[in-house]
Amino acid sequence: MGEIVDVLFIVFLVGLFLWVSYHQIRVFSDRNFRGYHDEIRQYLLDHSLELMEIRFPNNIDWKDNCFAKPPIISISLVQFRINGIPITWTDRKYKIIDAIDKKGRETRVWLEIETNYFQKPILTFKQVRRSKFFDPPSVDVSENITIVRDRCPACGWKLSGGETECPECELHFQ
Repeated sequence: MGEIVDVLFIVFLVGLFLWVSYHQIRVFSDRNFRGYHDEIRQYLLDHSLELMEIRFPNNIDWKDNCFAKPPIISISLVQFRINGIPITWTDRKYKIIDAIDKKGRETRVWLEIETNYFQKPILTFKQVRRSKFFDPPSVDVSENITIVRDRCPACGWKLSGGETECPECELHFQ
């Protein structure tokens, strides 16, 4: 009876070791080698977007993003080692997906990829319309016309009335 218990205990330990090793390999693969291209493609199809570029964010992108910038160095008092490899329990990586909608407007989609041990990766998409900075003004241009008669509107130079250009600042008049 004692031998059967010993064998079952060893089988349990080997099974537990294999289960933990499988999850470690899966998380390592998800964090370092998986591109999540199928999930990105499905998101773009669901939102009627056409892919332009997928890339990692740079310092300029972090200035006006929708996620908090991760710290460069993270110090933790608790460190786990599985199979001799130091690991962090949670890891977050970010990607930027530039796309175009059906109306031709540029759209930026931020993707946060959160990987945890013993869980599937969590993908968070946040869409930001980039064209708000590049769209032509929605106000009628004719409302912004300044009639120039005696002084240049840019520098205040006194005009005689027939100029098509300011002699001081070279502003062109219509």
